Amino acid sequence: MIHIGSPAFYLLFIVALLSVSGLLARGVKPDPKKLNVPLESLRGLLAANVLACHALVSFYCFRTGQWAQAPSRFYNYIGTESVEMFFFMSAFLFWSKCLSPKGLGGYGNFLLKRFRRLAPAYYVSVSLILLIVLARTHFHLVVAPLAFLGQVALWFLFIPIPTTNGLPVTAINAYVTWTLCLEIIFYLFLPLLFRIFKGYRIVAGIGAAMAIYGFLALRGISTASDFHKTSVAWLIVLFLNLFFGFGFGLGMLLAFIFHKCPSEWLAVLRQRRWTPVPLLCLAAPMLLHVKLYDAPQFLCVIVFFAFVAAGNDLFGLLSWRGVFLLGTVSYSFYLMHGIMLYLMSHGLDRWVRIVSLSPWRYWSFICVVAAVTVCLAKILHRHVELRFMSQRSALAQTRKAIGEPFAHPVIPELASPQ
Repeated sequence: MIHIGSPAFYLLFIVALLSVSGLLARGVKPDPKKLNVPLESLRGLLAANVLACHALVSFYCFRTGQWAQAPSRFYNYIGTESVEMFFFMSAFLFWSKCLSPKGLGGYGNFLLKRFRRLAPAYYVSVSLILLIVLARTHFHLVVAPLAFLGQVALWFLFIPIPTTNGLPVTAINAYVTWTLCLEIIFYLFLPLLFRIFKGYRIVAGIGAAMAIYGFLALRGISTASDFHKTSVAWLIVLFLNLFFGFGFGLGMLLAFIFHKCPSEWLAVLRQRRWTPVPLLCLAAPMLLHVKLYDAPQFLCVIVFFAFVAAGNDLFGLLSWRGVFLLGTVSYSFYLMHGIMLYLMSHGLDRWVRIVSLSPWRYWSFICVVAAVTVCLAKILHRHVELRFMSQRSALAQTRKAIGEPFAHPVIPELASPQ
């Protein structure tokens, strides 16, 4: 029997999800003259990868009672690499905007636009999470009223908390809030970061991040799993270095490189004959057994991301309308996938024990979860996101940045996974 963590089930999952997405995308025609279609479509695949990763985590959560990494190298890698590319994407898009002739605009106006982009759909998801928590606790307050109000306030401030009203909530939304929190911190400090690392200073910034990483590696510290080897202070330094030095930093560096290099060079990256290079870089961390969220993984993944950001559509995959639609609704998909996974899996568990399902039956069930989630995401995108979104998107690139006349379409900028 095939193991439940086999990559074969990922193929079943992604084919089923893209089939449903393709049906929902009838009439949708991505216009490469107006936007960077591969970059928009990539966002959808990243959100799908996060659901696949969390689906396996959820299965083992039913078995062990703990939300933790699943014993599968493949699914752990596709999950972490997707999170890293979400960070790259945010940094790349907004650093490109900082480098554009019009710049970022007023700081207050920028933050307001980011709030209007992220908050509405997020608040819908938070409302569902709180409703689930209250239902699971029989609508009784387990904690003091003020403590509960404080927990609710943290949710609405994008601050991740492990429990609400005495109930562990990590599994309810797959703990995606931590990535949104990092995104918001990046937005808050973006103007300051641009002042500090404007121009070629970004190269020095990444060099400093690599130096810090090298220093910590000499002390035997390279990832958070090395917690027992160091103090909390050094762990904080490592975290800031990896996610703000490499995660967002590499995206900023890539935007600077694209801004400076000739458009002819970027045209080479778009050629399909070079596609095996980014695919090999994407697979390299898993093949080489690189630690998750380690600097070598970031460096390999940024090469893959650079090809897609330049317009490489991975042999046409990122130009297909089903993938493009999934990218368009990816933010709502990302927010809702954990909630739908939780509700549907616990609902099924009342009738048939999840842990008793065969791998084929479990992944067939996950395909249904994915189909329901993408349908819900499309509804949420249309009736919630679009009502508050700005008419201009950071994903619209300038001719100088990418080498193509992208305009400013209405599309989502996303926050990240895990």
